[in-house]
Amino acid sequence: MQNADDTQYQTAIMREARQQQMILEAARAGSQHSQQTDYPLMDASEFEKSFSASLSPFNLSPAASAAASELIQRFLQCPNEPISTDHFLSVQRKYELPPFEAYQ
Repeated sequence: MQNADDTQYQTAIMREARQQQMILEAARAGSQHSQQTDYPLMDASEFEKSFSASLSPFNLSPAASAAASELIQRFLQCPNEPISTDHFLSVQRKYELPPFEAYQ
């Protein structure tokens, strides 16, 4: 059961990372043609607000949001490399998050 829950959580984070990656790619493509568009590009603070809003349905604590953000950034840097369980657990410890069982 634990592995299934871990997998679901990691899958949700990866799905969010892919969505954020698409936003970043669109922003990069838009920056190349910014003079041709009528709308501004999303800056870092807007991206952070958008990211926070996308996590709000999960009702995460600030520490959990920061951990999710770090994992997503890692995924965006190396999208073809899966996030290892060891790395996932190190981020969990870094932000002093309780073990996954505490959320059940």
